[in-house]
Amino acid sequence: MLRATPRWIGIIVPLVAVLGACGRRPAPLFKLLSPRHTGVTFANTISTNDSVNVQNDVYIYNGAGVAVGDVNNDGLPDLFFSGNMVSSRLYLNKGNMQFEDITERAGVATKRWCTGATMVDINNDGFLDIYVSVSGPGGSKGKDRANLLFINNGDGTFTEQAEKYGIADTGFTTHAVFLDYDGDGYLDLFLLNNSPKDFARGAADTHPLGVKEPSPESWNKLYHNNGNGTFTDVSEKAGILRQIGYGLGVVVADVNRDGRPDIYVSNDVAPNDALYSNNGDGTFTDKRADWLKHTSFAGMGVDVADFNNDGWPDIAQMDMLPASLEQRKRMSGYLTHGGRIELRRRGFLDDYDANALQLSNGITPNGDIVFSDIATLAGVAATDWSWSALLALRHEWLSQSAQRSRLSDGGVRGAPGE
Repeated sequence: MLRATPRWIGIIVPLVAVLGACGRRPAPLFKLLSPRHTGVTFANTISTNDSVNVQNDVYIYNGAGVAVGDVNNDGLPDLFFSGNMVSSRLYLNKGNMQFEDITERAGVATKRWCTGATMVDINNDGFLDIYVSVSGPGGSKGKDRANLLFINNGDGTFTEQAEKYGIADTGFTTHAVFLDYDGDGYLDLFLLNNSPKDFARGAADTHPLGVKEPSPESWNKLYHNNGNGTFTDVSEKAGILRQIGYGLGVVVADVNRDGRPDIYVSNDVAPNDALYSNNGDGTFTDKRADWLKHTSFAGMGVDVADFNNDGWPDIAQMDMLPASLEQRKRMSGYLTHGGRIELRRRGFLDDYDANALQLSNGITPNGDIVFSDIATLAGVAATDWSWSALLALRHEWLSQSAQRSRLSDGGVRGAPGE
């Protein structure tokens, strides 16, 4: 005998269908491609032994850098990987996320401890050139640390000409950035240095700051582009501080919106970071003490962008604070109360072992920028040992059903940039 179907049965079926649709996870934004597909097989392999290890070279595992740019003007971005104990490699983009290793025939193989790579059209011929930062163990010879400049010949080959251009710097270079700091239309060069030699010398005083007179190899450098294919070191004249360089991050941005590029230097441990404000007369003034209440103590990678869309550039800086309390206690003895007092005695400002997210509050009547570190409030202060930061706009792709669901709930929630 047939029985009448309860009305709630008709409700369950579409409800289950809706819940099932809502429960499906959206497709991932990224997909991991294998070297077999991409052709990119570069590996920065570090081989240690009884004389080459982290005990006598504290920066041996700092890694190297990668640069992305269209070196042959075919509309596809190519890849350059710098290597420490292995040669740097240049991969030509063939399309469909497939690359060809052209290192040897392009003439960009290296036999130095390369730590960074920057692509720039240094001679304004329409082709990207490659500047390679070089460092090495504290006992390495200066000639072995000379930075490299591969000039693009426009035919798929490069010629190394750093010495000819006057920028074969022999310091312990971590990275290089190009900027037109004086507005003459030519790109100048800022070098971020990090000296294991001074670190080792300072160990006898239980802290790197024991080095009272750091070696020139640790100084950050500013080279002025003369406009004739040569550069001149103008560091001292421009106000770039001659101090111990433990630089691990550098970024160029117009922090105070005066139309001139400023430079932020992220230093590991000490000294304090430097925020070089461009004075517009060929000189810089370090405004770290005036504009920032504190920064990351073991500052690593850094980036500048307006993450809250208020028109003022903000600063994101990485450190190594663990998220869990247990791990924090294991590393908390690095900076003791006595060490903090000693730093203050030597004139250094207090910094803290945590990521920093410096929110710009705009400019004061006297021209200073006021920053507030909101990393803890924003939930980004503790991300363990973090090397680099990148502030970028994320485009969120929604399925049609997800769009309807969000619109029915009053619109998409979240602060700008989320």
